[in-house]
Amino acid sequence: MFGGGVIPAEYLYPEMLQQFSFGHGANTLGIADVRPPAIVTLFWSLFLHANFLHLLMNMFFLYHLGRNVEAHMGSVRFLFFYLTCGVAGMLAQVVYDLDSLAPIVGASGAISGLIGAYLILFPDHDFRLTLGSYHSRYRDFVMPFKGLLLIWILNQLLLLVPSGNEVQSIAVFAHLGGFACGLILARSKSDRTKNKRFKVVLGGQGTRGPFMGRD
Repeated sequence: MFGGGVIPAEYLYPEMLQQFSFGHGANTLGIADVRPPAIVTLFWSLFLHANFLHLLMNMFFLYHLGRNVEAHMGSVRFLFFYLTCGVAGMLAQVVYDLDSLAPIVGASGAISGLIGAYLILFPDHDFRLTLGSYHSRYRDFVMPFKGLLLIWILNQLLLLVPSGNEVQSIAVFAHLGGFACGLILARSKSDRTKNKRFKVVLGGQGTRGPFMGRD
């Protein structure tokens, strides 16, 4: 995380990073000596995660939201959209906490950008979560996308509430920055015809699998 994560202080206060070091066996290795250029970490950090659950949650939403957004944009533009939202989220967190030496990792900014784009492109979709076997003893739970969005917004607000002396371990402004970027980029292209080479995933009784978009 220290080798590839975004460290806000590196941008305006590089001397702080030079002075900061961590123990490595019997030696003390300066963080600045093992890090790539700061511009590289903006992208590299999107593919690093704090733990398996962090990765699993991001990939869950990438799979279920990303398919329809990619179907609308096309693969190449979707790739640039995803990376741009991720970088925008990282920079938003950097601006918020300029003197922090804590590394920021994860694709949450890019995933938040997908949520913003989905609000523009598919605001009336529902999501269906299937629990149990697809053949017997299963139950479907249907939730409008805007309901899912409301839960996400409330979660961000709760994360912003200070909790005593506990250090904030979640980069909330990376989420907000990515979400805003997704809104802006999707709105600028939302009036264009959907890419005909891809098919938007539909939900309903004939579609199996969890959290499928439905017109």
